[in-house]
Amino acid sequence: MPVPFIRGGLTGMIVLIVLILASSATLMGGQAKAKVPPPPPPAKPQAAKPNAGKNGGGGKAVQADQLEKLLNMSPEERQKTLSKLPPAQRQRVQTRLDTLDRMSPEQRERNLERARQLEELPPARRQAVTKQIQSMNGLSIADQRLILHSPEFSQNFSPQEQEIIRERFPAGASEVVRPIDKLLPSRRQAVREQVQRIRAMPFAQRRQYLHSQEFSQNFSPDEQEIIRDNFRNAAK
Repeated sequence: MPVPFIRGGLTGMIVLIVLILASSATLMGGQAKAKVPPPPPPAKPQAAKPNAGKNGGGGKAVQADQLEKLLNMSPEERQKTLSKLPPAQRQRVQTRLDTLDRMSPEQRERNLERARQLEELPPARRQAVTKQIQSMNGLSIADQRLILHSPEFSQNFSPQEQEIIRERFPAGASEVVRPIDKLLPSRRQAVREQVQRIRAMPFAQRRQYLHSQEFSQNFSPDEQEIIRDNFRNAAK
């Protein structure tokens, strides 16, 4: 009886050793498979893009000093310099130069000084002033006057900003319609609406209305004068 027991014990021990070795190999293999790969090398920082200034890569506006240099050039030198600009920008600069050329030396210097003051404004205020100027470029002198002498204009812009804008519209900045500021808000609004309505009339109808009893009854003498000032030919 002892022999079968020894044989069975040896057999079981052999099987146990085999199982232990197999388990160790499996465990080592699994650990090898689960090994984490080394992290990739850190990415190189990108170099800053050149010319990424405050203009965002867009076209630069012509500065007052550059305008002054163009004004002091001979016609040939000026045209040679302008020919290097993109067509749209060249047209804008040429229009500005033509306006400056028609001014007296004193007016020209004052206009350039206003341009320098505009460049020195904070970006948000410079944008507001520029937007106001652009919105008034296509308006008639009468409409420019209404805007430049309105309480809203005085409230929305500082005295320096007002002067910059008025310098661009000397005819509209004249004192002709200043009396409108003395009217009550409701009457001021009525006068402005009347001006718009008359502007849409044909010339003959405009003249007839400005001399009509209806016009005299609806507006005071001061208001009539303000309105007629916008239509001098028809008011004769």
